[in-house]
Amino acid sequence: MAFITSHAEAMQQEVDIEAKVEPALPVVLADLVQIGRSAEPATECDGGDGSGHERRSIIIEVRCTAKHAIEVSVADSGPGVAPR
Repeated sequence: MAFITSHAEAMQQEVDIEAKVEPALPVVLADLVQIGRSAEPATECDGGDGSGHERRSIIIEVRCTAKHAIEVSVADSGPGVAPR
């Protein structure tokens, strides 16, 4: 199991990535490790050549939920994440 870590890698794995970021977001403190872990399931790829699979898409949305809070959501059109 590998993870998509760059736009070029996403293109190679036939994954479209779209970012929807609300303008003028507040500055917030964040744990980058935790944010990365939250996005891992959507960026997992099977390492195959893509044959027999439809093109996947990942949508990352960032919006303001309070004066000093933001929400980051990740949606993935892939086959889902296997239970661990």
